[in-house]
Formats: sequence, structure tokens, C-alpha cells
Amino acid sequence: MPYLSWNEGSQLQQERLEGARVLGADPLRATVLNPAGGAPVQAMVQPDGPRWRIRPMEGAVIRREGAMLPVEGLLLEDGDTLAIGSWELRFSEAFPGLDRDRFWETSKPVPLPAGPAAVVALRWVAGQAQRLERGLLAQEEPGLLAERLLEEARSFLSAETGAYLAHPTRAPLQIIHLIGPALPAEGPVNGLVDHALRDQVSLFSNDPRRDPRLADGPVATCGPVLIAPVSLEDGDSGEPAGAVFLLVRAPGSAGFDSADLSLLRSAADLAALAHRLSLVHRRLLTQAELESQLLHSQRELERQEERHGRLLAALGGAILRAQALVRHLPVSAAEALRLHLARMANLVEDGQSTDPGLPPPPGRSRPLSDIQSELLESWAILAETLNLSFEESPAPQAEAWMGGGPVVEALHSIMDAVFLQMTPGSTIPLRWKPEPGRLTLEILFPSGTGRVNPDAWSRDVLAAAGLDWRWSESGLSLTFRESPRQGPQTPERLMLGLVTEDLALSGLFQGAADAGGLGLFPLDEEPPAPPLPPFEILIVDARGVKNAVACLRAYRAHPSFATTPALVVRAREQDGPELLSAGATDWLPGALRWESLHHRLQALRRHRELQRKGRAAERLETVRQMAGTLKHEINNPLAVISLQTELLQRKFPEEPKLAKISEQVQRIQGLLQVLQKMRETTDEEYPGGTNILKL
Repeated sequence: MPYLSWNEGSQLQQERLEGARVLGADPLRATVLNPAGGAPVQAMVQPDGPRWRIRPMEGAVIRREGAMLPVEGLLLEDGDTLAIGSWELRFSEAFPGLDRDRFWETSKPVPLPAGPAAVVALRWVAGQAQRLERGLLAQEEPGLLAERLLEEARSFLSAETGAYLAHPTRAPLQIIHLIGPALPAEGPVNGLVDHALRDQVSLFSNDPRRDPRLADGPVATCGPVLIAPVSLEDGDSGEPAGAVFLLVRAPGSAGFDSADLSLLRSAADLAALAHRLSLVHRRLLTQAELESQLLHSQRELERQEERHGRLLAALGGAILRAQALVRHLPVSAAEALRLHLARMANLVEDGQSTDPGLPPPPGRSRPLSDIQSELLESWAILAETLNLSFEESPAPQAEAWMGGGPVVEALHSIMDAVFLQMTPGSTIPLRWKPEPGRLTLEILFPSGTGRVNPDAWSRDVLAAAGLDWRWSESGLSLTFRESPRQGPQTPERLMLGLVTEDLALSGLFQGAADAGGLGLFPLDEEPPAPPLPPFEILIVDARGVKNAVACLRAYRAHPSFATTPALVVRAREQDGPELLSAGATDWLPGALRWESLHHRLQALRRHRELQRKGRAAERLETVRQMAGTLKHEINNPLAVISLQTELLQRKFPEEPKLAKISEQVQRIQGLLQVLQKMRETTDEEYPGGTNILKL
């Protein structure tokens, strides 16, 4: 960790650089105060990648080795001396004021000694590496390997005490291994360990009582200290965890040097390697265990699906036999049973679907009178069997949007159970209650009629169709969403639909829409009633809605968004699979940035354009195949018609109708040739909203 240092009289002062620092005399504006006074703000020191940059501020003059710094400043080097007026500062990459004989530290790799001592050091390091390799192959615990490395380092470097200290994330310092006499509870050793962990440096201190790094710390009798950091990873959180190898010699012993530090650093690096390899091995075992569990779950799921398939097939056969037997029953009872058997057959067919993730069928706008007639017709058979009657009221002259799927069958799970409770001869009034944007059909039941809730399947169908139901004191209310009488005008630009309640992001989304040539259209968490303008992309803000999954499913059931690409932003990483299964085309986890949003929207638009081209190519190929079939099937009768027409023209040359027939035959043959040679399909819009292929 770099430092700025300066002298105040005979006292050396230092400032540890952990972030940007402002130099000056004003304590409210500067984080490093100029002891000699001067301008309120004179310079700023800030990170610039892996290095540090200093630049002058408010017209201040800064010199390095006599040269004035430019306005944009410059990158600092270790040992640079800076002059700001009468203030002299020194930039160093380690704690300032250390001499290499008694006190030294470095954050860089420590080179091995040179000369004859290098041979001994290299042999020792190679032996350590070989013993570590054998321990890893034998799958020994990383703690035992680290303890062995520490013991050999203590013996080789003639230390009295060796300790392996760890500082896990958000936990106090712990002694993992201790070899030799116990360490003092308080004293310079703890202060030097904290310093090494904080600055991530290797260090030695041959006179801890006078170590400048511990000027304000406790003093105690202690021999030379040698510390090397061990770069670990917290296996639980995956975050870096601080640890050190520590050697302490007896008081009065010879001090350590840089060669000793390089050897202890090598042992610490080998211990870190053993720890990381152990984590990798543990994760591989965990992954293998999870894969085994997943494979077991998949096989179990396949067995369950096979069992369910057999049961559904058997149930389907039983329903078919029951439908055959119904023919021999009286007409009224047969119709009622036939209706419910058909519903059971639909449920079996739905359960046998091979793709349950498909969105429900799109809905459509229907007149209220048609909806009422369909409901009464569906309930009439059972009502007639139970001797019940309906008192209808005229439906309003309006249209309601009704989602696709077996909505009427789902309503039977409520109505049939209620009908069975009623006394024969009862009358059931129906009343329409128009409300702004909604149309409610109230079905009134006699007092004392028990309330019935639909089963899970019926609830899902009703929710997907956008039909709200609720019990009141007088009966059951069915609420439909009113459809607008006239559809909206097609906008000049394609629309980007945005579902969020976080208005602070509107500028970000507006900028992304403008950059893509799209118009921004705010939407609620509940989709509006159709019809709507065409949407190019739908964005759902996971943090701006109550339930992103439910919101996606609701929009996928909407006819205007059934095939629209849907992008979910600000989603949690673990929610990705559930969002994709709910209908999301893509998703952006974490914080939202303009660049990532813009590029993702561009990718979705390119993807949709490729889909359009693919559909056009598929349609063109279909047209060509149809043209080939038509040419083969039509040419023979056309040849007969053409030959007979030619014979008639020879016999009756003055007949104009024969020439017209011959002309139309040639036109049909020409159209077939055009269809076979088509390279692209073009539509023409005709009155009534019909598109016709242009030839």
C-alpha cells in the first residue's frame, strides 16, 4: 500500500493512500493538511489504474526534481520527491522511513539470494515443492501441509516460534498452528501482523521495540520478527481471507534479512497453493455430487412422467368408454354427462401436453351478449336437469376482452357445485353492472347458498384469461375488462414497452429507446386491455414491480405481447431460470447501465429481425412447394381444357368466348410459373384488413 510522507521538525509523518486524497491547508476541503499553511487546496492524489497520479489544483505549483508538473499531472514512481511551496513530500510504495537492515517491507515478490547462498535456498525451496506435491497426491489436508511447511521454515531459518495466523472475512484473528513458545497476547507481534495484513506486504523487523510502524503501539520484549502473507480464499463466501506465516527469534538473536524473507515468502506461497487446490478439489466433489443428485432427480422425474402418462392414458380410455355408454341414457341426463366428460377429456389432453410452458391461447374482444349466451348455454343442461331457471337481463352494448383457453369449463368448477346446492324450481337472476373500464356480471343466489372456490387448474385458467371472480353477500361477480371501441392509431415509431414503478429510471430508458429509434410506452404491472399499438420489445423492471414472474406470465397471455421479445432488467442472478420459464427472452442481472441496456436491446431487435426473415423464407418455401403441387395437379386438366378449346376454335373460329377461355388458361399457366420462380413474398392490404400475396 503506497504512502505519502513528510517531516514536521524531527518527526516523520505519513499518510496511507487508500483512495483519492486532497492536499491543502483547509481542514474542511483537504484530507491531507499542509503543516506549513498555504493554499486551501493545492493538489489531488488519486488512483490511475494500478498506479497513482498527482495533479495540481486551483493554480498551485508542484515540482518534482525541480521540474514543474503539467496541469494534467503525472504518474508517481516509488521514491518520488514532490515540492509544494515549502512542503516536501515523498511518495513510496511501502511504509516510509524504513532501512533495509533493521526494518523492511515490500508488496512485490522477494527475489532469492545470489551467490553460494542461492544454491542452498533453491535446494530447500525445491524440496518443499516436492514434499507439497506428494502431500497433494496423497490428498492430505491443506492445514497439515501448511503446518509442515511452517515447521520446516522455522527449523531452516532458526526461529524460536512459528505461527500460522488467519484473519477470515468478518472474523477476528485466529491461530491455526503454533510451533514453539506461545506468542504474547499483546505487543509488537500483533501490530506487525495487522500491518502486514492491512497493506498485504512481506516484512521483517529486527528491533520491534523501535519499529516506526509501531510508534504508537505497545512495547514488549520481543526478538526479530519475520512475516509473509498467505493469499487464501474463504471457502464459504468465496472472498479473499487474510493469513500470514510468522517467525519469531529469541531476544538477542541475529536479525532476519531479505534472503530469509524470500524463503518464508516461498513457503507461504506454497501453503496458499495447497489451500487453493484443496478448494478446487472440494468444489469439484461438490459439483460431482450435485450432478449425481440432478441425474437421480431427472431419472425420478422421467419415471413419474411415465407413470402419469400411463394413468392419463388409462383415464382417457375410461372417459371414451363412458362417452360411449352415455348414448343409451335419457337425453337430458346424457347431455349433462356428455358436457362433463368432455371437460374431463380436455383436462387429460392438457395433462398429456409435451410442452406445458407454452403461453395460453390469445384472447379476443367479444360482445357481452355473446358471452352471456355462451355461459347460459353451457349451464343450461345441468340447470334443466336440476329444474333451475335463469332470469336474464339485457347485456350492455359493449365488448369485453376475454382471454383464450377453456374459460367456460373452468367456471364449471364454481357453478356446478353451487347449482347442486339449490332447491329445485329456484330462479337465478343475472344482472350486468357497468363500471369505468370494467363490466361485471352479477349472478344472484338465494341466501344460505354456500360459497365454492375453484380448483387450482380452474384458478390458473381464469387468471390467465384476465377474468376476475369474487363472492359478495348476494352471489358471485364475474368482472371482464372492457375493450375500447376503436383501436389506437399505429404510431410513427415502433414502441418499447416499459413496466416499472421506478420513475427515476425513466431518463435511462428514454435514452435507450431514442438511441434505437423506438418510442417509449409506459405500462402497468397488469397489461392493459387490447387492442394496442405493435410493440417491438417489452422491458420488465424486476425491482420496479411486485412480482416479475407473475407480470411476465400476464403479458405473455395478452394477445399484443404473446410473441414480443421480453427483457427483464435488474433481476437477481438466482431468478434467471424462473424468469426464462415464465416467458422472458433475455434478462440483465445486477445494476443497470445504459451501455449494457442499449446493446441488449440492439441484440433483441437483430434477433427478432432474423426471426422475421426466417418466417418469410419459410413462407416462401411453402409457396414454392404449393406452386409445384398446383402445377402438377392443374396442368393436366389445363392441357385438356386448352386442347378442347383449340379444337372448338377450329370448328367455330368466329366465337369470341373460346378465345377468352384460351387466354385465361394461358394466364393460369403463367401464374403457376411466377409462383415457382418467386424470390420474395410481398403482401398487399385489401379493404377489411385482409392481406393478399402480390404476384
